[in-house]
Amino acid sequence: MGLFIATYDDIVIPEDFLYQEDSTEQYFGNSLLQNGYEMGAHGYNHQSLARAGEVPEDLGYNAWASEEDMAASLTELRDIA
Repeated sequence: MGLFIATYDDIVIPEDFLYQEDSTEQYFGNSLLQNGYEMGAHGYNHQSLARAGEVPEDLGYNAWASEEDMAASLTELRDIA
């Protein structure tokens, strides 16, 4: 099984999402699928799906403004996949 993240940026505002497909990601993703393995998503970016106060600040994650913004990141991830 392989997991992917669309981007490692810390953007949590849907209007600012910017995904740029990488040929390396495409190569390894296709290789996994062609060999009978599964692909899983680790998230749109490397930010926890949490609002302010829901994750300890010392972890360095940006808070999402709303559940709707979090859902938008998952929709974006689905559309990429």
